[in-house]
Amino acid sequence: MPFHQLDPEYQDRWAYEFDPELARKFLAESGVEPGFRFEFFCSQGNGTSLEVCEAVVGQWKENLDLDPFIDSTQYSSRRPTMLGRELHVPWMTRWGPTSKNGRRADGGGTLPGGGLWPLPSGGYNPSLEDNKYWDNREETRVQAKGSPENLASRQKIGDFAWDMALTGGTVEVPALIGVNPDTIESWDLAPWDLPNSFETIIPAK
Repeated sequence: MPFHQLDPEYQDRWAYEFDPELARKFLAESGVEPGFRFEFFCSQGNGTSLEVCEAVVGQWKENLDLDPFIDSTQYSSRRPTMLGRELHVPWMTRWGPTSKNGRRADGGGTLPGGGLWPLPSGGYNPSLEDNKYWDNREETRVQAKGSPENLASRQKIGDFAWDMALTGGTVEVPALIGVNPDTIESWDLAPWDLPNSFETIIPAK
């Protein structure tokens, strides 16, 4: 989803429910039998948590009667198979703002950084993505940010993103940012993994 669950625009209908019974039904319909053994690629070297991957494997075993095993090789070693669309196993990676795009995290009318598609306000790779993403960008670009029209458009895009998502977030692991109480009285940080919201800092007296 392009909206964090603490965002005032976030809607409860965008939550993905924990429903093992429905998941088992879909697995059965697709021909996956209980005890099915498969690889789960937990990419390393890019910040992905092996502990989170192990927890996911445990959930699949306990709730879905599957038998996954983890491959924790380096992300760089398997990236060519991703680019070549030759990676045919479920995999997990860290996602979110990075040092490259974190500086844009507070952009007016846009969303936190990271590769979030579709972005209700910006973000499009010509010839790679469906024109719908360009249409979304153009629709919101000309609207007054925060206007009823703009918020309605963003809600519509959020509904589309929820319905068409091919992947989903597994767990949020916020960063721990320490400050010196002798110099900073308070800092209203947004729940992102990079320092942000500097305008909210109140210096200590």
